[in-house]
Amino acid sequence: MLKSHTQKSVGYGYFMHFEFYCKETDGGIGFEARGYGLSYIYDGQTLTLDILHRAWNRPLLLIDLGGIFPRNPKLLAEFIEKACQISALLYSSNQTLNLCETMHIEKLGPIVKTMVEIAGLAHDVEMKNYKGFSEKIMKNHALKSFALEELSARDKKSRLFRLSYMTENLDHISLTGTSPGLVIKKIAEKTMSEVIAIELSHHSGQIAPMLMALAARLITVSRLLDKNFDPGDRLLIAKEKMDESRTNKGF
Repeated sequence: MLKSHTQKSVGYGYFMHFEFYCKETDGGIGFEARGYGLSYIYDGQTLTLDILHRAWNRPLLLIDLGGIFPRNPKLLAEFIEKACQISALLYSSNQTLNLCETMHIEKLGPIVKTMVEIAGLAHDVEMKNYKGFSEKIMKNHALKSFALEELSARDKKSRLFRLSYMTENLDHISLTGTSPGLVIKKIAEKTMSEVIAIELSHHSGQIAPMLMALAARLITVSRLLDKNFDPGDRLLIAKEKMDESRTNKGF
């Protein structure tokens, strides 16, 4: 089994640290990996990542990584698997990490493709391709500007990042944080709590749905970047709460 979790006790039961294991192939330039319901095969010669339905051994998506630089195929595959687990929790109301169990195989392709896009954003950030990350977000969410950048901190041992954007209606937001994942999470939360309300109250509201989609995507990216966020924790908590509810009802 190439995918596993390590457990740690934190408050409500046992929480797990997300880990993703790959088996190297073709002399180390390729790899194979198995997740919950999906398999990943990377060909280091053609620079392609094949994502398959594990149970049916059916290809769902073939990704050409040749145009991605800098690139880390193993990291990208890990982010894709984690994103698909998060999506599975959403579609199943926290009942499974296996996206393949939540819908018919014919519907999986478009969902996996969206998860690949989100994983690609996290991959850009982790590889310090902040310009590429910013350009993709600005293009896909109709923003006048969007920029993630690392600032010069007074303390050379610490790091500081700024994320800012401007909507088509010239509403502007800018926040700083000690890590890219943290500042991405902060700006997503502020977008949901304040910016959308401003757009709805002062403008026509046409930008608000775009901002909601932006915030949702950024929250997912922040979770992918957070090494302590494991979708399996949500599944475990849901199971423990269900068992507790049944016990209280006398089942």
